[in-house]
Amino acid sequence: MPSRNYYEIKKNAFLFGKNESPEESVRQWLLFELMITYGYSINQIKIEVPVKYGTVVGRADIVVYKENLPFIVIECKRQEDEKIEKHLAQAQSYAAGLGIKAEYSVYSNGEIWIVERLINDKWEYCVDIPNVKEITQGRDICDLFFIYDVIRLLLYWYYKRIPREKFEDFVMNICHFLNPYSFCNAVTKGTNENLLSGVFGLALSVFLDKDNKVDFKRLYNSYIYFIKYYYDDNIELPPFEYKESFCTDDITNMTFILLHIFEELIFINSKGISNLDVAIIRFIIALLHQVQHQIAQLDKVIEFNDNITIEFFNYLEMALKINFNLDLPDRLDKNKLNQLYSLCEKFI
Repeated sequence: MPSRNYYEIKKNAFLFGKNESPEESVRQWLLFELMITYGYSINQIKIEVPVKYGTVVGRADIVVYKENLPFIVIECKRQEDEKIEKHLAQAQSYAAGLGIKAEYSVYSNGEIWIVERLINDKWEYCVDIPNVKEITQGRDICDLFFIYDVIRLLLYWYYKRIPREKFEDFVMNICHFLNPYSFCNAVTKGTNENLLSGVFGLALSVFLDKDNKVDFKRLYNSYIYFIKYYYDDNIELPPFEYKESFCTDDITNMTFILLHIFEELIFINSKGISNLDVAIIRFIIALLHQVQHQIAQLDKVIEFNDNITIEFFNYLEMALKINFNLDLPDRLDKNKLNQLYSLCEKFI
């Protein structure tokens, strides 16, 4: 979403000439935001681009180009527009039209901003369009090696049951991978930052205590991130230090509430949530079930829940596909699986 809410552009400042259509004010706002917020130059932008889809010829309101090829198609509508589904489909049709084949389609009426990305011939919801730096800026070669080292330590256990003595190392590598400030954010890109920060602390607090005790302080702070995500980042909650009487019952109740919230989001009201966020929430749900189990048996050796690894690899598989267009081997493809294991096993 553009960083600044809709604002009027004076007509004498209109780009590409004057147009009296009712949606022109929205288009002009978006043209300015594409340049100011996202960093695209005016030479990368065209308006009223002819598009043929089926037997119909239309005109795309805005097309953003990358390396002289259509990259983003934006359909602009007047602020009062309520036919969102219809015009979202129109944006998709234009983006997929003959001679366009853009990767992103966008609908906006100045208040609503919906972005979808074409992945495997299917339009998938995503948080935002990329800015110029994201599509042009390179990464240090050392970043690549760090990402590779972490991921291969995880992928060795792809479709395998992890022995208990190896599980702590596995979880530590998950934490390296999920750390929002690590180089692996190139892989987790597109995942909500509050969800990433929360699940990073959640995994640390549950599994990495040698005395088999839940780290309540870290766990509480993780829960704060989840609550901020649920309320769209618009609340400020007190840090752990203000909860002097914090106890096991508090964590038990918060865990129950968050499980209810996340399960409702996934199974009842997931519309508008990106696929990456859905996948990471499913992983969070598996971890929260582990928290419930661990709190109930504080004095016992705890076995980890197999759903944790299943949901984590589902998320990793999706992140690699969306951000790098990489496919992991099919479970039944033994040859490719063995190739993957052989690449990884010498580092275990």
